[in-house]
Amino acid sequence: MNDAPFWDGRSSESKQNKVENFDIIEYNLGGEDGRAKVNAQTKTVEAFIKNSKVYGYFLNPEGKHYSHFNEVGYSLSNVDKLFYDIFEQFDKNKLVIDRPGTDYDSCYQLMYLGVTKNKRFKITWQMDNEFNRLPRLTSGYKYKAKK
Repeated sequence: MNDAPFWDGRSSESKQNKVENFDIIEYNLGGEDGRAKVNAQTKTVEAFIKNSKVYGYFLNPEGKHYSHFNEVGYSLSNVDKLFYDIFEQFDKNKLVIDRPGTDYDSCYQLMYLGVTKNKRFKITWQMDNEFNRLPRLTSGYKYKAKK
């Protein structure tokens, strides 16, 4: 595991005005490369996103929800911002478990994402017993509340 921060998404000006409580590092979980949110104080990994979810799903024109992320300004040229925006808002205490299971729980968190405009997204996670209940991103798409 590389302990150097990957990208923090802010200019040097905004870094001076805000104390960040996490870093983003390159990480491998169960043979899958990706990025992890690491608590800056405790140095513990809090969440994991596989590279293939972002590059092959969210930002791939052939991907199911590509249009959702492209519509709000995410692209391969600012992929680091997408990782940052998700990790910045991620809070394990705000996860809603919608499908509890024996070996894992499926859960989600609603968050506002965007570069050119913000839209509400449902970001889904899975917490497996195999990986010590570390939340792994499984999907993401624009969210519309049911009426």
